[in-house]
Amino acid sequence: MTSTSLNSPKENFVFICYARKDNKFREEIKNYCEPIDEIGIWADVNDIQVGDAWEDSIDQAIEACKIAIVLVSINFFTSQYIKTKEFPKLIAAHKARKITIIPIFVSKCIYQKSPIKDIQAINLPSKPLKKLAPSQREDIYEELANLIVHHFEKNISGGK
Repeated sequence: MTSTSLNSPKENFVFICYARKDNKFREEIKNYCEPIDEIGIWADVNDIQVGDAWEDSIDQAIEACKIAIVLVSINFFTSQYIKTKEFPKLIAAHKARKITIIPIFVSKCIYQKSPIKDIQAINLPSKPLKKLAPSQREDIYEELANLIVHHFEKNISGGK
């Protein structure tokens, strides 16, 4: 699965919100989660097609997703587009209980004034991905993949 069309038969979309400078980690997460057949991983770099209006495509993906993985870093907080467009929409959907946000700390950053401070992350801010060895990052990615599978299984079976 190299691209996830919002028109595909998969209903379980996962949106990855990240700063371009953190693309390496987005790619690692996408590669780790790709084998999960029941889900579609959406990220702008792979899933906005030539001729698409990119902001509309991102908005549609946010509306269609059930989970948003947010790669939290200094790059994330300095991205004007994320700060003013993407992240507020994700937080609003999260507060409305339309999506689950899963923060992953990529680098140390000041996050305490952000709404992300109130959402349980998969890793500690003091142990961001950038400080971890590849095998330690894989442990986090495995936990993430299992969490995603569990989330969709729970929602399919009626539990919330």
